[in-house]
Amino acid sequence: MCALVQDKRDFKDVLFVYKEMVKSRILPNIDTLNHLLESLFESGRVDAALDQYRRMEKKGCNPNIRTFQILISGLAIRNRVEESILVLNDMFRCGCETDSGLFTCVIPLFCNMQNLEIGLRLFETMRASNTAPDSVTYGAVIRCLCGYLRLDDAVKLYEEMIDSGLSPDNQVFVDMINGFCKLNRLDEARHFLDEGNIEDVCIRNTLLESYCENGNFVMAKGMFDKMFEREIIDSTSWNILIRFLCEKGVVDKALEYLCRMVVSSFPADSATYSAIILGNCKSGNVVRALDLFCYVRSKSWVLDSVSYAEFVESLCEKGNIQEAADAFSYMSDKGCALQSTSFGVLIQKICLSGEVKRAIELLSLAYYTGSASYNSILRGLFESGQKNCILVVLSQMIVLGCNFTVETYCILIQGMSALNRKGDCLAFFDLMLNEELVPDSQTLACLLSCLAKDSELHLILPSMYKLISKSEFLDPSTYNVLIDCLWREGYKNEANYLLDLMLEKGWVPHGSTHALLMGSTARNEAVSKKFADGMFGKLEDSVSCILEEGLGKT
Repeated sequence: MCALVQDKRDFKDVLFVYKEMVKSRILPNIDTLNHLLESLFESGRVDAALDQYRRMEKKGCNPNIRTFQILISGLAIRNRVEESILVLNDMFRCGCETDSGLFTCVIPLFCNMQNLEIGLRLFETMRASNTAPDSVTYGAVIRCLCGYLRLDDAVKLYEEMIDSGLSPDNQVFVDMINGFCKLNRLDEARHFLDEGNIEDVCIRNTLLESYCENGNFVMAKGMFDKMFEREIIDSTSWNILIRFLCEKGVVDKALEYLCRMVVSSFPADSATYSAIILGNCKSGNVVRALDLFCYVRSKSWVLDSVSYAEFVESLCEKGNIQEAADAFSYMSDKGCALQSTSFGVLIQKICLSGEVKRAIELLSLAYYTGSASYNSILRGLFESGQKNCILVVLSQMIVLGCNFTVETYCILIQGMSALNRKGDCLAFFDLMLNEELVPDSQTLACLLSCLAKDSELHLILPSMYKLISKSEFLDPSTYNVLIDCLWREGYKNEANYLLDLMLEKGWVPHGSTHALLMGSTARNEAVSKKFADGMFGKLEDSVSCILEEGLGKT
């Protein structure tokens, strides 16, 4: 069985041998069961492996350190962390004697998963057992401490590691510098680099970039100059400073560094050109940015996401819609996604220029198409008179699972109103209210007009009552339209109800509604007068009786 497992043979072969042992009544020892566990994990049968582990005691075998190493590492790798911790606790409870193999295997696993508590617990157990950690174990714990921004503890452990004669790899330095930078302890980071005589250019670039991100160009320039003197520099170092200057719009200064870069035999790359294009866009020089982008295309390079978004938006703002669309097509062919907000701006501008068909074509190239982009297309179709195409775009939105915003519903209701599709109008209006969204006044006016011209305004009453109960959105003109139309359609009780609501708000109805009000009031006054006369007669009789009774008794 051992040979089968070591040769990575199929699990069926291992299982066959194990079954033959059982048939022959050969009791497996712990080594055999460990081989079985290892084979079960490698074949993905994790639950079966755990079942075998729980049945070990019944088979007269006590798990050893190899058993726990297989179980803990196998569970941790498969992100079943809680179960691996339970097995780890079993190991501590049974007092199993540990060795360096377990610690060097398991500690990095937990630390790489950012489970610092378990990692430190194992690390302390390792030191307590007089087992010396190796560089991988030290590095894993230090990096995990940096991830939790416990830089003081990380530095102490780093110093202990150096005293032990071990050297960390570059990623440990990178994580420590990143930790210092996140805590804005940049001076300590620089002191750490100088004290450790760390000359790795990638690590120093990390600190250089942090100075720029904090806006401290003076310190960044000073560090860059020292790196240049000591020849600890690469193209990325130049690009960091050039990028910072371009983001601030200081293109002339950035070009000075670009000239120095080229003279120093460091060729400009796509990152360099991305930065210069960004700087030109921010300073309003879109023509220069376009020229630079043509060079980028000739090299088959791509822009970074920020420069790409700024470039497209700047072109749209200056009216270079066709150039922006061409840039989008090129970058999409290269597998680069445009930020959703920038793509929305591009689609909106294309639709406003009347090229709705072109906008729809670009949708197929986009990695992300949000509601804003589709809303622009819907609006473009509506304003260009292509209302029949709205439902086609709508079906595509539904298939892609786009969220319908207020603007989406308003465009759809206005479009369906223009097509006199009253059923669709009402359906969209109800969906909108169910999502607790309120249409704008223009959309509501279109909807009411569409229903009123065929005397079907009463169909919207349930939805209108819902809208009235949830918001103070309706204005006097909407009440007037509803009251007049409902009265003409014969729904006088509903019209009077809305009239009462309108008067309660202190709003004055317009002419036709006022005439309705006066007619209703005249009838009410006649009824009231008749009622009052009757009541007055009864009152006189009542008073006479009382007086008569009182006088009689007196």
